[in-house]
Amino acid sequence: MRENYLYETIAPILQTIKYDEEIIEIMYQAAKEKTEKKDSYAETVLATLTSRLESCKTKESRLLDTFLADQISKDIYDTKILEIHNERVSLDQQLKEAQSKSTPALTLEPIKNVFLEASRAMNDFLTADDEQKRKVIEKLLWNLSIKNRTVAQQSFKSPYSILAKSPKTGDILTLCAELDSNQ
Repeated sequence: MRENYLYETIAPILQTIKYDEEIIEIMYQAAKEKTEKKDSYAETVLATLTSRLESCKTKESRLLDTFLADQISKDIYDTKILEIHNERVSLDQQLKEAQSKSTPALTLEPIKNVFLEASRAMNDFLTADDEQKRKVIEKLLWNLSIKNRTVAQQSFKSPYSILAKSPKTGDILTLCAELDSNQ
């Protein structure tokens, strides 16, 4: 089998993971904007919870001052301090939950690079020297075998296998979630 025929056989396989780079950039910017809005909301929630926690500290201090000045009875003090303590525990728990959720579940930049790398794979393969072509194939494909001058078997490595199976019109957040769950 001649090299040129082999390259013409492999190139269409690499075409299955190609995305339009302009669409990749649009999807990346949209996902970045959506993530920033979520981050802004999370920051607001954290600030509100922190403020309420500080308010509990102030209430405790005022209640203690009132009790020490003999303006309220021990029973009232105990009841109110218990309410404030319960509120503080609840706020601490909410704050921990909000902080754990505020860390981003995915990083958009590396995922964008996977899309770009996949989109450029066919051109890189066709324009590269023999050693570079081998590296491109090794990076992207598992079990590439040719029988009777046709591709008998091939499968993409992760995360490129997801790109090969996914619709070319899907949104990046859906694909990012798939990529993130498979890594």
